This record gives sequence, structure tokens and C-alpha cells, in this order.
Amino acid sequence: MLRWILSFLSILALITPHGVYAALRTQNALPSEDALYNPKADADDILLPMPCGLSLALRTIAVPGGVNRDRRFLMGVSNTQEKREIYESSFESHIAASFAVGDLPAKWHEKLGVAKPEGFSYYFLGKYELSAGQWESVMQAIGDDGSYTESHCPRQSAEYSLPVRNISWFEVQDFLRRYNAWLIKEASADLPHYAGTNNIGFLRLPTEEEWEFAARGGIAVREEDRENNDSFVPREEKAEDYGVFLCEGASILENPLSIGSRKPNPLMLYDTMGNVREMIDGFFHLTIMEIGANNSQKSRLHGASGGLLCKGGSYHSDEEGVLPGWRDEIPLYTEHGEYKANDLGVRLLLAGINIPNASRLRLMSGTRPVKESANSLQNTPSSSRTKEEGKKENADVALSINMQGDVLQELDRITNATSSSTVRANLSQLRSLLSQREQAQARQQVDFLENTLRSSLYQAETIRAFAFRYIEVAKLLHNTPGNKPLSKEEKNQVTQVLNSYYTVLLTAANQYKSHIRRILNAEQDRIQDILAQLKKEYQGSDTLSRHMQENLATLQQHLARAQNSGIERLINAKLCADIIPKQHLQQMPHFIKK
Repeated sequence: MLRWILSFLSILALITPHGVYAALRTQNALPSEDALYNPKADADDILLPMPCGLSLALRTIAVPGGVNRDRRFLMGVSNTQEKREIYESSFESHIAASFAVGDLPAKWHEKLGVAKPEGFSYYFLGKYELSAGQWESVMQAIGDDGSYTESHCPRQSAEYSLPVRNISWFEVQDFLRRYNAWLIKEASADLPHYAGTNNIGFLRLPTEEEWEFAARGGIAVREEDRENNDSFVPREEKAEDYGVFLCEGASILENPLSIGSRKPNPLMLYDTMGNVREMIDGFFHLTIMEIGANNSQKSRLHGASGGLLCKGGSYHSDEEGVLPGWRDEIPLYTEHGEYKANDLGVRLLLAGINIPNASRLRLMSGTRPVKESANSLQNTPSSSRTKEEGKKENADVALSINMQGDVLQELDRITNATSSSTVRANLSQLRSLLSQREQAQARQQVDFLENTLRSSLYQAETIRAFAFRYIEVAKLLHNTPGNKPLSKEEKNQVTQVLNSYYTVLLTAANQYKSHIRRILNAEQDRIQDILAQLKKEYQGSDTLSRHMQENLATLQQHLARAQNSGIERLINAKLCADIIPKQHLQQMPHFIKK
């Protein structure tokens, strides 16, 4: 009876004159099960089972480049409050993920949201903040020993669709231990697996990089927008439509709202702006500025690890405090014990390990697979030498080096054919250096390729822009102010301007063609991976995204034509005609003549 009374009083406490729950919960109606874990269901949601008939809704976070490549992006906030500017600014970091498409359950493949799944790596982030109902289903129904007792499942409560709060970091770790153990035992087939191993996906807290990359919109937001804007919210919309925080002129909120109560971000993640602060798997570092060569400035994280890091702000925060880059520090302990707060919650992440097996290690290191042949040995310096090369412990073996072969493999052969342990150790160090340089060069080449492809799209956009200018000038030949006919001299002036614009268009097309020439030197798989990434990035309906979609399609046609017929068969005037919208070409005398 006492428990029932306390529960009833806790519900009454939520319904205050200044709160929002009286309007949201008519007559204290109990929420449906969907409201406890997925009130805004989407076909691409990934659902993991939970005890007591609930589920955990996850969203796919795709990272371009595969598991052997990370991606640079800017974190933090560029303009911050004066009291924080001494220790808070934007800084550069990198994001990557541990799952390849082959690691994921087959039923997930069609939900990844990318055209070429093999060109990305993946992690999966909670679509919402963890609800109180989800928390209680694990903490009540799963015992300390991992046993599941269905009769211990909690009865639905009006507050169970709220984000769980007043929990400590230590309690979150206990929750994760229980839930992961239950998942592995009851629903292992629903988790990612690494082929040939017993390694499996698991739930944990997100790192700051994982949380912020997703909260900013990931690859669903154009890179230039992520770089230049502190928020994903469109300029024509209001931040309060996407987050729960202290809006100027609005009443102070007494409590958070139910999960999914506002609009989602571009990745269909809810509540990343406000509602409750979310614990991060990592500790707080100050951000400091350093002066480099030529007075260049660069921000980095300070070396001291502080309290627990949390992100996203809460219903207590102002608008700046709920920006994706905003960072808050909280203690693990206070003088009252483990730190808890009524605006501190959690969002879960599904990830795995980076190196589950030897093949993934080779992929991560950039080592190419070795083809067995009469002239090749195993591909690591630590492997034993062949019988022929090891017959005489004190004699070296003369080798014929394949000058067209893989440098690291040839170095391995030399190492294995050398009798001196000192020389072998030195060669091993040399191999490590060469391997690291090869990996760095490979990453640099991919970055260069992506920049070239992206530049090609903007070069095409430049051609479109000059075509528009050309059309505006060409109109003067037929429609002058006041319909006054142009004099012969004026017509000559207009024609000269049109000729200059035509020259500019051909020059821009020549630059565009030079980009195509560089692109064709890259591996076809790499090209297709980056094109798939750009298609995802520019899938919006705004003018720039629509132009970029058209430019992408045209670029792919030009690449295919250059591969089939040769780069020199691409004529500059024809390149322009392909890029410029057809309705514009009809108003361009130079192209009409052709």
C-alpha cells in the first residue's frame, strides 16, 4: 500500500500549474508500450528486444570510408558565452565505426539508408533517450545474477514514457551489464556478429565523437553545413521545435517531456537538444588554443581528465546549452555520494570491437592480402623461414627481388632470408615505418579523391552560375529597359560580354575536365564509395542539394564517357551543355549556334 501511495504522489508531483503533463496526459491515461520505446516509428528503425515485451529503437549512423578509415570533423561550438570562451571552442576530431556491412544481421541491410553499404562503416545510436519504462524493465526483471523473471516486470505507469533520470553513472553500468547479458542469452541472433569468431555487438555509452557526429546530423547533413553551423536546425525554423529547453519568454519547465515529443534531427534522432543531459563514455577535458607555425591557431583538448562528460543540455538549459557541440562536466561523486540529477539521463549505443580477427587487423593496417606463389613467403617478419632458407643458420640466402612486387612483401622475404637476428630486428623496424607511411599515404589519397570529387561538383555549380549571368546579359539583345532598341554599338558591347562569359564557361569546363582526369587515376571502388557518400549527403530538397544531385548524375555520365572513349573526347563546350539546364541553353546564343 505504501508503495502505491508513493507512486501516486510522484505522478501528482508531475502535474503542476507550470508543467506540461496535465495537457499531455488526459486523466493520467497510461502510455502504450510503443510510447515507452518508439512513439515515432519509422521503417528504417533497428529494434532490439528488451525484457517485458519492450524494444530498444536504434538509428543507423553510417560513417564514410569503411572500417579502415576514420573521418575528420569539427566538434564543439564556434561562438560561446564569454565566461566559457577561455576553455571552450571548436576543435578537430575524427569519427569511425567498428561494423562493416558483413558484420550485421541480414535483415538490417535494407535499413542502412545508403546506396552502397560496403563503402561505409556503422554504429547504432538510440533513437531516443532511454525511457523510465525501459530502465525499469531491465532493473526489475533481470536479477544481479542475470536471471530473468517475467513476473517482476513493472506495471505501466504514466511517467514511464519520460526519459529515465536521477541515475548515477555506476547504475548505468549495472543496467548495461544486465541488459547485455540478457540480450546475448535470449536474442543473440538479433545482434551483429563477426564471422569466424565469438565476438558480438554490445551496448555501451557513446563517446563524445559518436554522440556529436550523430547529433549534428552525420552524413545526412552537407559537410559544409556541419563545418560552418553550430546546429542542424534549418534557418527558417525554430530551435524549440526540435528541443526541450528554456525558451525566451516561455514558462520554466518543471520536468522533461516524454521521449520523441519534438521534431527529430536529420538522422531521425529525437531529443538530442535538451530534455535531459546525456552521459558520455568519457571524461571532460578543457579545450585550449595553441599557436602553430606561421601563427596558425588550432584548438585541442587539454591533458587533464576531469569529471564525467555529458552532452545535449536539458530542460534547464538555454538555447546555446543544447547545441550539439556544447559540453558539460559533472562529478562522479559529491559529498552526498554518487552524483545524480533530475535532468541527467542516458542514450545507448550499439558497437563492437575494432579488431575481432586477423583479417580485420590486416584491413585496419592497410596490409593487402598475400597471394601464395613459389617466390613468396608468409607476410609477417615474425614468421619462420622456409626449410631451404633456414638450412644454414649462419648463412644468408640470396634472393631475386621482384621490382614490380609489393614492397612490404618483398621486405618480408628479405627479412626471412637473413641469418642475423640483429639485421632481422632492424628490418622489422623498417617494415613498421614503411607500413605506417603506406597507410598514411593511402588515407591521404582517399582524402584527395574525395576533395577532387567534391570540387568537381562545385566546379559544375560554377558553370551553372556563369550560365545564369550569361542569360541575364543575353536578354538585353531582345528585352531592353523601356523596350528601346539597342544601338549597333550597344549590341557590340553586349556581344563582347557574352563572348567573355563564353570563354569563362569553357575555362571552367577545362578545369572540371582536369578534375575528371585526376579522378580516373583512382580505384573504381573508391570512386563509387565516395559518390555513394555524396548522394546521401546531398539528398535534401533545398536548391543547392537539388543542383548537387543533378551535378552528381552528370559527373557520373562524364566519368563513364571518359573511361569508355578517353578523356580527350570530352569537349569543353559539350561538358557545359551537359551541366547547364536545358531550359537555359535555349537562351544562350553561343550554344544555340553549335
